[in-house]
Amino acid sequence: MQLQLAHLALLHFHGIIAPMSDTNKLNHYLAAWDLSNPQLLTQTRTSHIYTVTHDTETVVLKLLCSSETEEQRGALALCYFDGHGAVRLLRYDEGAHLMEYATGDELVTLVERGEDENATRTIAQVI
Repeated sequence: MQLQLAHLALLHFHGIIAPMSDTNKLNHYLAAWDLSNPQLLTQTRTSHIYTVTHDTETVVLKLLCSSETEEQRGALALCYFDGHGAVRLLRYDEGAHLMEYATGDELVTLVERGEDENATRTIAQVI
């Protein structure tokens, strides 16, 4: 069972409460949300971001740092947009976000290759 106390991710097990390590936190969400094959994409000041598999689909798991509170606004925004102009938020709680995986080239890569029209078309499809 996971508890949230003073914005710290805590693990409660047989009456013992301890801070949840990154590995424990990852394993918790892999099991709780039926995810597999975690691959670390990047680590930021506020989170660890992984690609994971859910059913047969690649999705993104964003594990929030225990002191992070600002990211919850991002989850609310993604819920509001519901996949229109942003990735779809599939599931979230105070410790993690599960999102669609956006594939394809970055827009800057398209422009650097001289594919301005493709970059513009992509932007227009998102808006």
